[in-house]
Amino acid sequence: MDVLSALKYRRTATEWDVEKIPSKDLISKIIEAATWAPNHRRTEPWRFHVIAGKAREQLLLAIQDDYRVKGYAQEDITKEIAVIERKFYRSPLMIIVTQFSNHDDDSDRILEDYAACACAIQNLLLAAHAEELNTKWSTGKLVYEKGVFNFLGLENTERIVGFIYMGYGKKDLNTEPQRRQPIVNWYNFA
Repeated sequence: MDVLSALKYRRTATEWDVEKIPSKDLISKIIEAATWAPNHRRTEPWRFHVIAGKAREQLLLAIQDDYRVKGYAQEDITKEIAVIERKFYRSPLMIIVTQFSNHDDDSDRILEDYAACACAIQNLLLAAHAEELNTKWSTGKLVYEKGVFNFLGLENTERIVGFIYMGYGKKDLNTEPQRRQPIVNWYNFA
């Protein structure tokens, strides 16, 4: 598959075949593609945390423990965990992409590193698409969840850039894409 086709036809998935798990070699290949993203000063600020199988249950327990520490009512914990559990189990695996930064006093570098991680995620999504895997990049309040940070062993200098749900799809996503024409301002260009 050529790059332009991958860019044009990759779509966010909503359904996966949860019984068909991509191999570790395939996931490693896709993650390697992610690491070829541009990054200022070659900081390579990304970290990849592949979560599958029972690790999802352990992650849910870490979130649940954090909710208890925060003093949430058990009824609220039960409701919230049920919603998160549906997310975690909708695909056979998820990759949590984090940004590591050891220069927290330099806001420009932190922003550059965040952009590099976003580029790495785009590479990851395109590489997965080229390997006929479906993906969904998700953010939301889970990227701030202390229970996730605790489970992953993240430091204060790290942040979660996204949860990537991944696996073989239940349906073909290669529909004809539709986009508005981009707004382009041309300056002194013939």
